[in-house]
Amino acid sequence: MTIAEVFHWIGGINVYNLIGCMVGWFIGYKLCALFKLV
Repeated sequence: MTIAEVFHWIGGINVYNLIGCMVGWFIGYKLCALFKLV
């Protein structure tokens, strides 16, 4: 594995985690808003 591949792999994980956190936050925010209406 080359240095570039290692950085690409690490970068891919970081991007995936960032998207996952954003989606999780968005869903969690919507659920909180929904429960506040109830």
